[in-house]
Amino acid sequence: DIYNPQLMPGGAIIRGRALAPRPGPDNRVSWREGGVELLPLPDSSVRVVTMDFTLGTLWQKGDQRQLLLEIGRILKPGGRLVVMERVRGYTSWLVRGPLALRLPPDEYWRELLTSAGLEVRQEEEHFQGMTRLYRAEKPIPIRGQQLLLGLEGIDR
Repeated sequence: DIYNPQLMPGGAIIRGRALAPRPGPDNRVSWREGGVELLPLPDSSVRVVTMDFTLGTLWQKGDQRQLLLEIGRILKPGGRLVVMERVRGYTSWLVRGPLALRLPPDEYWRELLTSAGLEVRQEEEHFQGMTRLYRAEKPIPIRGQQLLLGLEGIDR
């Protein structure tokens, strides 16, 4: 879990983790601790990363981008990132009123993913436009793409 220490001061996160039910043993899931500036995983070692309302808890765009850069580092080429975030939309205005101003528009998240070197492959609107799901991939290096497509002998 990723959290903003400014939102969870003191021992709140420790108490929350202690109260949370732990999943049973599953060799497909591993729990690690680290910071957004350096995730404790090797380069190109993960196939899929999922994040639900994680980026929005980081207030600084630089921190959000740094986390996405780190995810790009640990993803295998062609690896996928699935992100769900709150967005500013018509329904957000109806539900949240002026607080909707704090929410970024959907293009903010798309541009942030792209600026971190990820390719947005699909977007879906959820909860009447209050949230948006983004599916992005770490690009396969061009040489790998050429080999996959049988274009290795073609010059550009």
